[in-house]
Amino acid sequence: MTEGQAIEALSAAFVAGWEAAEPAVPFALDNELVTLPTSGSFAAFNTLFTTSQQMTQGAPSTRRVRRQGWIQVKIWTPAGDRSQTAAGLAGTCRDIFELKTFDGPIFGEEPITVQSGWYAPVSNDGRWYIVLSRFPFWFAETR
Repeated sequence: MTEGQAIEALSAAFVAGWEAAEPAVPFALDNELVTLPTSGSFAAFNTLFTTSQQMTQGAPSTRRVRRQGWIQVKIWTPAGDRSQTAAGLAGTCRDIFELKTFDGPIFGEEPITVQSGWYAPVSNDGRWYIVLSRFPFWFAETR
């Protein structure tokens, strides 16, 4: 699996899970240009790759590399709704990703493994209360 394939698999999981659980809350993916609302709640999903570690030795195209990263969902809620609404939307993110595995496009390869996550306040500017929900993940790539 490549980084691009991992992004596609995780994005698809987010879209399916979010639309099923939070159909009234709009969202954006990291590679989309969309106009988000100026009121109400909304979310933005992206992935961030961090480190890689060679796991095996051997000839080219047989070596395995462990790729690690973060799934990040930034959630905006109106400042007055912050605790209940933001916590509920962060909980939806947990339901979608926490301790789950997601298959990539190549049959028989190890899945993307997502670990337990957390969320924390990022900002409160008086209009928006923003929380960041993050989940570490990893997958193996053959190089």
